[in-house]
Amino acid sequence: MSIISENIGGNNSGTNSGYVIELILIDVKDVDNILDPIYFGDATKPMTVLNGNVEVNIDAKVYRIKFRTKSCGFTEALTSTMHGKAYNPNIDFDLPKVNKDLSAWLHKNRNRKWIALYKDANDCCYISGEPDFGLQLSMGRKISSATNSTGVSLAGVYLHQSWFLESLDINLLSQSTFNNDFSEDFEVGY
Repeated sequence: MSIISENIGGNNSGTNSGYVIELILIDVKDVDNILDPIYFGDATKPMTVLNGNVEVNIDAKVYRIKFRTKSCGFTEALTSTMHGKAYNPNIDFDLPKVNKDLSAWLHKNRNRKWIALYKDANDCCYISGEPDFGLQLSMGRKISSATNSTGVSLAGVYLHQSWFLESLDINLLSQSTFNNDFSEDFEVGY
């Protein structure tokens, strides 16, 4: 009789800083495709979406937020649903002070769905959301004796975990040439 043993993970000795330090938001309408890294990845970078495998529209607008230390976190839970297993990514952050411009932007974009690209303090990058089912934005303001802040959350439910991302360099993303502004009234010549 033999027993097979497999080591998983490892003991990465070095720093293990927490928190998300940078976040990029892209409206799902500007993302045509995110190629699944299991089928379209690099064997040397498991579970990692290559930057060229994120297809964004030409002239897509991105929103970048760089956070103060310990002001943005990420959690993801694997849950059981009546349809099977699901992952629930959640990005939460507090922005200092209550700001009229920020409140206006959050109000204007409250119904949009988002793809989130983000980096943690260990220099690991991630991507959450799908072009068909983006992350939902929610917010709340807090004015108390200790601090004034705007709390923002992005959350969703997916069949796969948030993928690792090759880098946060948006210049490496693939620009899609597909035009969503097509018309169905066309003539076919015979």
